[in-house]
Amino acid sequence: PTSLHADEASPFVDWSAGAVEVLSRRRTWEENGHPRRAGVSSLGVSGTNAHVVLEQVPPDAEAEAERDEGDVQGAADVPVDGVVVALLLSARSEAALRGQAERLVSAVEGGGLKALDVAHSLVSGRAALEERAVVVGADRDVLLAALRAVARGERPARVARGLAENPGDTIKTVFVFPGQGAQW
Repeated sequence: PTSLHADEASPFVDWSAGAVEVLSRRRTWEENGHPRRAGVSSLGVSGTNAHVVLEQVPPDAEAEAERDEGDVQGAADVPVDGVVVALLLSARSEAALRGQAERLVSAVEGGGLKALDVAHSLVSGRAALEERAVVVGADRDVLLAALRAVARGERPARVARGLAENPGDTIKTVFVFPGQGAQW
């Protein structure tokens, strides 16, 4: 994504001297044989600063082999609405999760739905229940194939599955350090 509130690059930085850049437009992040890393900064009003460096997950050799064999990930890398989409599913039981995946397949196959809209509805309009799955893809066919696999009870590489440990607990804030004093 583009950098927020960075309409003008600082004249005090020699941007041509290194491999660091402020993104002014959205673009594809190509692989180059090295781990991809990104820095994310947050600056508080009172001067509190936080910075984190993120690095991509190391490749999974088994998942790569499945991709090469034309498994779920083998579909073309044509973007869905221009981005990779994560569809978050949750249900009270394994059977209900499979049913949700099946209903999503029917809804998406019916056409007229954008993957980003479906992803937004799933994350904002549904409760986070015990059984969970995340389907990730940059192509409609990849998403559908992965959803079909979840509906069959399979666990392909494009699907992360899990069981919430304490689904009834309220979510508690772990870390808040906004630098805005009395507001917290």
